[in-house]
Amino acid sequence: MFDVTVLTEMTAKIAGLDEHLYADDDLLAGVKAIEKAVQSLHAAEGALLGELDARGTTDVVSGHRTANWLAHETGIAPAAAKARVRLAVSLRLDLPETDRAVREGRLCADRAKVMANAINDRIATEFREMEASLIAESASMTFADWAQRVAIVAALLDQDGPEPSEDPNNNRLRLRGGRDGTRVAGQLVGDTATTTRTGRADRRRAVAPFPWRLRTHQR
Repeated sequence: MFDVTVLTEMTAKIAGLDEHLYADDDLLAGVKAIEKAVQSLHAAEGALLGELDARGTTDVVSGHRTANWLAHETGIAPAAAKARVRLAVSLRLDLPETDRAVREGRLCADRAKVMANAINDRIATEFREMEASLIAESASMTFADWAQRVAIVAALLDQDGPEPSEDPNNNRLRLRGGRDGTRVAGQLVGDTATTTRTGRADRRRAVAPFPWRLRTHQR
């Protein structure tokens, strides 16, 4: 494992530099070098987050899912924490070539997100066959042009188009072992969602038979 203390001290030292002392060329080179370092750190963090999520470690040690633990421990926005974990899991499970390119510095995290957003279960096999070539194309294309290229490839591969929002195949449930038992998370659509909402509403009415607010009027 890398030396956490050295990493913290080194990055803190860089953050404390006096930017007014440097020439323009130094500032330009510094920004590029720091961005490259940041991307490398993002790749390393993603690898650790993906492993933590696969093990369910944060559930065991803190009772929080990985993203919630990350937001709580670091102070970053919960949405940002969820996005980082989502990307880490996607690269780990669905996009091995993209994961390798991010680790090797050939693809930035923003472009990796484009790949993660494009792949789905219907086109996973075919998309992975084109994964390496799409990554190679990224090196010579602007972000916008390349993102459009990836979106077009995904659309062409997905000949059946997106599944209807109420298709039962869109139901997703995820079970995770935790310190306090099994946690269930996911998405329900169609009749399953309606049945679940109805059951939940009936339960609430049973627990709180008078959900409305009473108002009094003074004369």
